[in-house]
Amino acid sequence: MNKQKLAKDLIKFIDDSPSNYFACINAKEILNKNGFTELSEAEEWKLKKGQKYYVTINDSGIIAFTIGTEKLYKSGYRIAASHTDSPGFLIKPNPEMNKKDYDILNTEVYGGPILSTWFDRPLSFSGRVFVEGDSAFKPKKYFINYDKDLFIIPSLCIHQNRGVNDGMAINAQKDTLPLVSISRDKNKFSLTALLAKELKVKESEILSYDLSLHSREKGCLLGANDEFVSVGRLDKPCCFPC
Repeated sequence: MNKQKLAKDLIKFIDDSPSNYFACINAKEILNKNGFTELSEAEEWKLKKGQKYYVTINDSGIIAFTIGTEKLYKSGYRIAASHTDSPGFLIKPNPEMNKKDYDILNTEVYGGPILSTWFDRPLSFSGRVFVEGDSAFKPKKYFINYDKDLFIIPSLCIHQNRGVNDGMAINAQKDTLPLVSISRDKNKFSLTALLAKELKVKESEILSYDLSLHSREKGCLLGANDEFVSVGRLDKPCCFPC
């Protein structure tokens, strides 16, 4: 495969996979197009030599494999492992906070992100939402990638922090909470209300969610000869089924 095309395909995969759920969704699409058959953990597997299969785990993990045609002691086996998630911020339950008429979202650090790279960028969220179904044991499941520049984690201007270029300790629970709106008591931001509107369900029907922040900036090739890749979440290229 042409290296530049491969790099562009990788960038698109990462741009389209802001969370582990969408990494699995997009990986499944690629595997399906390349002749892989999906298996279910709840069913007996009847595997055939020379065939290609995959199985997903909890919507966030995926295992793809091919069955060889030779004896195992002759061909052996090879395993390549990666991860579908990336360091960042998870949205906490009941995350809305209002300080001096500014709506901010309460989040927690996930993994080991480079905190300084999250400042002053357009952010949004993606993940999985569970909604009441016909049975208490069978809730409805939705995957959401909210298509809007919604949040920002603003830096303090240099006039108020003269030592910022000398290095600054970042308090994740105070300094990296995303700003979402300016409001009064009557129109404070509600994440569940936004989810209900986007999913076309009642707000009271939303049971739980697993949502994370992501940067809205798109990846690109750069350099005099397009020899470099610049894209966020570049820690997970190995889960790209090229």
